Amino acid sequence: MKTQLLNNRMVVTFDGDVLSTSVDSLREQFSKLLEGNPAWTQLELDLTAAKMMDSAGLNLITSVIKSVKARGVQVSARIASKTVHRIFLFTRLDKHVELTVEESS
Repeated sequence: MKTQLLNNRMVVTFDGDVLSTSVDSLREQFSKLLEGNPAWTQLELDLTAAKMMDSAGLNLITSVIKSVKARGVQVSARIASKTVHRIFLFTRLDKHVELTVEESS
């Protein structure tokens, strides 16, 4: 996971799939990112490298979205995988974030 602050927007880029094998590390990184009172007002989750997401990954993403929205932060997500897109639709996460679906290569 990489982070980049662009003005008031924090961009979080995932390196690949969001699976139970990586959730503990990702949760720790998000915890550090959210410490204190972040100055950014927008969070962009770049999931374009993720082809799959299991229930643990979905739980992580949902927790992060709920946490930052409670602070008044706007959340957007970029995805390229049809599988991840379906997960967002089936779980109705698309109703809670501004979703951009990109062509997968």
